[in-house]
Amino acid sequence: MKARLFKTALILSLSNLATIITVNANDTNTKHAAELDSFCRLLTLTEQAPAKVEPAELDQTAVRTLAAINMSLSKPEWRKQFPTTAEAKSADPEYCKGQNKAANCKEIWQAWEDAAIAAEKTDNLPGKLKLPSSVFSSPLRKSALQDVSALLAEATAITKAYTNKTKPELEAAGQPLRTKLNMAVFGKATKPNSAADACDVDAESDRQTTCTTTKQPSASCTTAVCLCGEQGAQDQKICTNDITATVANWGGGKLNSAFQPIFAKCKQTKTASLTSASLIAAIADFTSRSKQAIVSATAYVIIGTASSSTHACATSQGAGCVDLTPIAGIKAGSTITHKTWLSELEEAAQIIATAEAATQAKKIAESRLHELEKKAAAIYTQLLYAPADVAPSPPTTPKKTDEIPTAMQQSCTKHKNNKKDCTEANNCIWKGGESEKGDCEVNTTKVAEQAKQAGTGEGATSGADPNCGQYTDPENVPRHQEKRRRAKTLFAVGLKANARIPVH
Repeated sequence: MKARLFKTALILSLSNLATIITVNANDTNTKHAAELDSFCRLLTLTEQAPAKVEPAELDQTAVRTLAAINMSLSKPEWRKQFPTTAEAKSADPEYCKGQNKAANCKEIWQAWEDAAIAAEKTDNLPGKLKLPSSVFSSPLRKSALQDVSALLAEATAITKAYTNKTKPELEAAGQPLRTKLNMAVFGKATKPNSAADACDVDAESDRQTTCTTTKQPSASCTTAVCLCGEQGAQDQKICTNDITATVANWGGGKLNSAFQPIFAKCKQTKTASLTSASLIAAIADFTSRSKQAIVSATAYVIIGTASSSTHACATSQGAGCVDLTPIAGIKAGSTITHKTWLSELEEAAQIIATAEAATQAKKIAESRLHELEKKAAAIYTQLLYAPADVAPSPPTTPKKTDEIPTAMQQSCTKHKNNKKDCTEANNCIWKGGESEKGDCEVNTTKVAEQAKQAGTGEGATSGADPNCGQYTDPENVPRHQEKRRRAKTLFAVGLKANARIPVH
């Protein structure tokens, strides 16, 4: 029994060993698995959209709301010159005809038209309410308009700065970036429809010429074929047994057929999100696999396995490489100016880095615009519930001397030449300056104010609050006082910067 078990175990062990030997035998000639894996991670990374870059368009909802509020605060007689519907807009406004008109007159006029149309819809206004007509006779409206105009001017400046600088940086990370990446990887501007047309590059002259990195158009797909290609004297599978990258002719013709199995294999690779940092890291990982090769007494910088022929990347059994020597500073005869797929990917990484910074600038701009919108909405809301007219209190008129009771006069004149008693006495004022001697008289201003507060002097009104006489319902009085407090607060709200938006 034990003998049978031992025999069975031996047979299984030998079978497993045979299997291992068979698998290893399939990859016996593999030399570039690590290089190709690095290449595939770089390739699949470039096919993604940048992860930390937002669309270029700025959210201008806040700007439109500010413009609508600003227009709502303008005098109705000025506002009526603008249409209230989009259909009524003028393509050639009369206002902009004639001499001495600004070059951007039509642009400004159309912005006013848009604001007037928006102001007609309550959905565009705080609280979804229009201002009552009584507001337009209030001094508060003018103050509110000036403040909102200043806020709108700041919002307009933010938008202009964004349009001139930040937006182009984000737009560059859109289609222009995609075109650059496609050209660097596939040798054509558009993304390939399938693996069969994923390398739009021709071979040239021979393997060593085709595999020189400065050969134009320079594309990474050529590099992959140079690492794995089978043709002529090199017929081994040097990029794993799963990849058969047969080149029909290194002297000419497309390399798409040879690249097809490589591209299909690369699609299986899991990669990171596309950012400027991840792209730079992927480029560095691939180029870090470069090394020196001495062939025919000449030093080359290559990635892959050098040929035993007269050139590092010439056709030779079990060899295949890409020649980086022309872009190796140590071997260059002068400053390197070559454009290659590697330099194009480095430029792409810089475009992404700029767009990532621009995305942060966009978020800051939108945040500030929303802050300005909130301030304008607060001003509008306060005005919405402010009293129709807040008039200043009438000036206090000092009482004339002959209107002051004799007893009061006598109570002060008795302190003549007595500065201390005069200044301590109620309703008296010292006229002797710094001297201890002088006249002591009645403080007429103070007396008049006391009379007004008591409801007996000039300017006094019936009721505790001189502004509440218009209300017959006592319950309305507290509400009116609250409105007055809101009105006073409104005067202090808003920016005092010079507004560039007309104030009417």
